Amino acid sequence: MASSLRTGSKGTEVTRVQHILNKLKIAKPSLELDGDFGPKTLAAVKAFQLSEGMAVDGTVGPETEKRMVRKYRGVQPGKKNGAPPASQDHASFGIVEAATQIALSQSQVREVPLGSNSGPAVDSYNRAAGAPKGSFWCMSFVYWCFIQASAKTNQSNPMPRTAACDYLYSWAKGNHKLTRQPQRGDIFLVRGGEHGHSHTGIVTGAQGGSVRTIEGNTNNDGSSNGIGVFARTRSVGSCDFVRLGVARSHTDNPHSPLTSSGSQIAWGGKVSGEFKAKVIAISKELNVDPSYLMACMAFETGESFSPSVRNGAGSGAVGLIQFMPDTARGLGTSTGALAGMSDVAQLDYVKKYLKPNAGRLKTLEDLYMSILYPAAIGKAANSTLFPSGTANYSQNRGFDANRDGRVTPGEVSSLVRAAYNKGMRPGNIG
Repeated sequence: MASSLRTGSKGTEVTRVQHILNKLKIAKPSLELDGDFGPKTLAAVKAFQLSEGMAVDGTVGPETEKRMVRKYRGVQPGKKNGAPPASQDHASFGIVEAATQIALSQSQVREVPLGSNSGPAVDSYNRAAGAPKGSFWCMSFVYWCFIQASAKTNQSNPMPRTAACDYLYSWAKGNHKLTRQPQRGDIFLVRGGEHGHSHTGIVTGAQGGSVRTIEGNTNNDGSSNGIGVFARTRSVGSCDFVRLGVARSHTDNPHSPLTSSGSQIAWGGKVSGEFKAKVIAISKELNVDPSYLMACMAFETGESFSPSVRNGAGSGAVGLIQFMPDTARGLGTSTGALAGMSDVAQLDYVKKYLKPNAGRLKTLEDLYMSILYPAAIGKAANSTLFPSGTANYSQNRGFDANRDGRVTPGEVSSLVRAAYNKGMRPGNIG
């Protein structure tokens, strides 16, 4: 919680407090999860403070929040809060990477309603880990990802079944699975909280003193009890790290382990070995995930990866990332010349186009926005990219899924994410 909540406060943090008070059966009848700190919420907060022997001021500050969370979580981690996997040997890197990719595919999943610790996806995470509906779900999310990866790779799940950070830490410590040098696929545990660790997720890349992560039950401010699944950056010093899979023998890319030509990447099975190797080399130079770049090119070319494919809406765009005529001229070439190149040769211009934004392209969505509309890198999912009545809208009306007369980053990213997921399927990945 970013600050104290009191009468007049509004938003998802208020909804969270209302949800906890309902679960604790403090409010009778139950509070409406409306995110509005009104008289009924005030009365329930005071009733909770009275029951705890606290000063009754009706304000949810750090101490009141701490006690609410402690009551809400109930029995603390121990034998009843987890079950070890069938095998405690190190897993292959394949299942760890699959879990990481699956976690990334859940980016932007949100609670329904916001602040409720619930919703179709969130409930499935908690069910997988054996946690009651409405529980804090950051660890359940991690376990769900490994369950899905186990099914996808036909390998045993190396992770204990648990929804408790401290159970995983204790298990990992007892089985010599803690590491001080994080890499992609490790599970991070944020230090702090009443019982040692307050939050968790999966590392997607490590560089210097920071790790990039994908984590559930978080917010834009990195909350340990937020509203959705988001990519984040955290300091190495703030976390402990659990390694379930064997370490890689080749050099880590901060975003992806796929840095050798022998590695599998999205859509790698649909292109030549030379093309794939060059994509990996370019991605390493630009500090992006090669599977993300492949997904963007698959989407832009209708999965053909043709250097000469032209835009069907008549924009004049051509090639692997649909270079516009003005863009081509700015790169020192033309759409005609680009269309006459081999796919491998055109990759040089893909790199040249993307290079100015290197370092900003931390997610699949950021990478695709750099291709479609660079000014939108980092914009909110529901912001307007192209309004009806503009040439850009006419050329991109296919993105307007709800037909409300505007194209948003969220609508765009959902389609590109689908291309990425398809590229990771057997027969396409390679």
